[in-house]
Amino acid sequence: MLHFGSATALLADPFREVYMTLMDEAKANGQFVSFDPNYRGDLWTGQQEEFITLSRAGISKADLVKVSDEELQLITSEADRDAALDMLHEWGAGAVAVTLGKDGTLISSPDSRLLIPSITVKSIDSTGAGDAFIGALLCRISQLAHPADFTRSAELQQEFVTFANRVGAMVCTKVGAIAALPTLDEVQEFAG
Repeated sequence: MLHFGSATALLADPFREVYMTLMDEAKANGQFVSFDPNYRGDLWTGQQEEFITLSRAGISKADLVKVSDEELQLITSEADRDAALDMLHEWGAGAVAVTLGKDGTLISSPDSRLLIPSITVKSIDSTGAGDAFIGALLCRISQLAHPADFTRSAELQQEFVTFANRVGAMVCTKVGAIAALPTLDEVQEFAG
């Protein structure tokens, strides 16, 4: 399993070339590939079209794509969320997790779409919540004998995204991206 989050890695070579080569090699070797375009407007000023092109290339290789609602619209140029998700699947994405903040996470695969509710918390600092979410989701997927099963199972998607939403919510209750990361015991206690 390999995860790619592109905030700076796609900006220039040699990083961009290495990044895309590793994605190709992972896909060719049958590894589970996760991709988070992680758009940062201030980094891509004047290069938005290039970001979109590179993101589409990454999406075409990914078993799992994590995007915000804004990134989904930017990358597809499609305001209709369902049509945009259909495009990502047509490009090759296995499962797509669209993070919607307090409105939850929409998880989409070619056969199903589920809206998983957010966990209500008093948010102090949302820094790192998206990274915590994808980290928690990938942690759960990595425990499967066949990680690709996640892309085909609405039951696994419901369970794993609920867990990841919990972790993301917990991060929002503290200050600092790293300091706010909970332990597994803390996540299980929070769920109880």
